[in-house]
Amino acid sequence: MRRSFLAFVVFVLTFRALAQAADPVSPKLRLPGGVAPTRYAVELWLDPEKETFEGRIEIEISLKEETGTVWLNAKELDVRMVFARRAVGAQATRGSAAAAGNDYLGLTFEGNLSSGPWTLVLEYAGRIDSKDTDGVFRQREGGDWYVFTQFEAIFARRAFPCFDEPSYKTPWQLTIHAPRRATRG
Repeated sequence: MRRSFLAFVVFVLTFRALAQAADPVSPKLRLPGGVAPTRYAVELWLDPEKETFEGRIEIEISLKEETGTVWLNAKELDVRMVFARRAVGAQATRGSAAAAGNDYLGLTFEGNLSSGPWTLVLEYAGRIDSKDTDGVFRQREGGDWYVFTQFEAIFARRAFPCFDEPSYKTPWQLTIHAPRRATRG
């Protein structure tokens, strides 16, 4: 009896490890349920003279159940650092980011995130487009470059990793760091 119980425990632990190691299936149309944003704090470093920008985002989330992967919307962003910290207490775990398709970003963590509140922290870089006008783009006027944003429809995902779906009504704090330029005149 004891031997079959030990065999069962080994089977369960092995199956769980294999399930966690498997690549999670990326979303096809909408982000999966089970996780919802509750607050965003974003910092963007924008310079109209440059073709790229940098960003840092903290997303407070609520997890309904334990998971090892959190899916976000993101497009053409280079995520350089990911970690999650427990909203209460000092528990934190490092993670990695992998783009899936054109519009999704899978965040995978060293250990599963338990249910409840967490804060995701990502540092990333993106492109300031000179041709397309979705996300963050720039235009030249009178010899000077100006940066603009267009977040209508699904364009916010080109400025920051987020839950870019209309069902989420979440408070935002946005800080922009831009160089001070002398005015002409």
